[in-house]
Formats: sequence, structure tokens, C-alpha cells
Amino acid sequence: MDAHSFWLQLDADRKILLRDDEIERQEPGTVSLMPSGIGKILSVQELADLLEILGAAR
Repeated sequence: MDAHSFWLQLDADRKILLRDDEIERQEPGTVSLMPSGIGKILSVQELADLLEILGAAR
């Protein structure tokens, strides 16, 4: 990967590497990769831990 390519996350398990010159149009996604209802599954502390992990991964 270089400055002219990026990973496109297709779903939770699949991603592909694309070059800038392969892209005709970019739009933000409308669906989160996070499972729906995750706030009902995890405790407040677990959600806080998850946000910390995701923030550190940026």
C-alpha cells in the first residue's frame, strides 16, 4: 500500500486494496460494521473499552 491506495472494507471479514485511479466516485457508507444492538449486548464499561480501542486504532 502507498499514498495512492487504500483498503475498502466490504464487510466484517473482507477488504480489498484499491488504487486511486480505480475509483470513479467516493461516498460515505450508510451501514456500520458494528453489529446492530451492540449497546444492548455490552456493559457500559465494555462499550467504553471498545471506544478506547477503536480510538487508539485510528
